[in-house]
Amino acid sequence: MLKQFGWTKSVGVTSPYSSWHPKWLLCTTPLLLIALLSMTSANWAEVQLSTQVLIAWLFSNFATGFFEEVLMRGMCFYILLKAWGATKKGVLLAAVFQAIVFGLAHLGNLYHMPMIDVGAQVIFATLIGIGFAGLVYFTQSLWPAIIVHTIINCAGTINNYLVPNTNEFQSPSFTGYIVIIVIFLLLSTLPGLLYIKASQLHVTEQNDY
Repeated sequence: MLKQFGWTKSVGVTSPYSSWHPKWLLCTTPLLLIALLSMTSANWAEVQLSTQVLIAWLFSNFATGFFEEVLMRGMCFYILLKAWGATKKGVLLAAVFQAIVFGLAHLGNLYHMPMIDVGAQVIFATLIGIGFAGLVYFTQSLWPAIIVHTIINCAGTINNYLVPNTNEFQSPSFTGYIVIIVIFLLLSTLPGLLYIKASQLHVTEQNDY
């Protein structure tokens, strides 16, 4: 669809590296901290590596990150921006609304997970969806978000792919979920909102000039 409508460059899929914001790598730091924290729950002592499993782990997480970013921060966010305009209110609404859609999409996990766990996933995805939107809007490319999304997914699935006989989902406590929500708020949502604000200030300064 993006190719059919000629949107691949506009949404940041085919935008050249030279057009990315010079500080794109620095802007990924808060989100990458989520991956780093997630890695602390990995059972490193029982990790077993093989070429086949390693390729499956990397490809699966990249495919998920690529698809979700193209769909949500690419298509959904871009369409909402075109509909509501690149004003302060329009960008904020587009970022929040696509994040809510991204969060609600995780309700599909109800068929194999308890309600409290899925509810937490909806909140996590919504919060990080705003962070990804801010990153995409600031860097003017989907690729920083795709890269970070892939790394976060890889960090969160180490046990599932690289530790044999790990099939059961270990649900955090209620307090644990609260802590995770605060972490996502601080490391994804707030930075994302700051990136959006910084981008708008830059545009305003250019227009004034």
